[in-house]
Amino acid sequence: MDAELGQDVEQVSAFLKQHGVPSNLSENISGWSIVSLPPGYRDRANVLYARENLRVVVLEPADFIISKLRRGTEQDFTDSEFVARRYGVTAQAIQMAAVAASPKDTALFVFRKAVALFRQRLGKQA
Repeated sequence: MDAELGQDVEQVSAFLKQHGVPSNLSENISGWSIVSLPPGYRDRANVLYARENLRVVVLEPADFIISKLRRGTEQDFTDSEFVARRYGVTAQAIQMAAVAASPKDTALFVFRKAVALFRQRLGKQA
């Protein structure tokens, strides 16, 4: 599970570890990489579940894919492929949104390579 928290990261992390739940928690998902999520990603996210002390929010599909491709593990590519096919998100849209939001850096070269691999995996869907 990848997550961004608006509260005590250490407490939630300890709880998840105690219960054997794999997680990658942060207070700022946009800061995980030099490749930025496009501005407004929090505003575009959808509330999946809400209670008094818990709110689960899911990223919009393109933002989710950008967050996965920034890390680029095999599981991230598999997750991204599934979401892209399910919601009709193209590799070109992903690259344009992420590159436009990011500072000019050599990390963008690596991200572009990840998007090219993603495009291949989608069968040149674009």
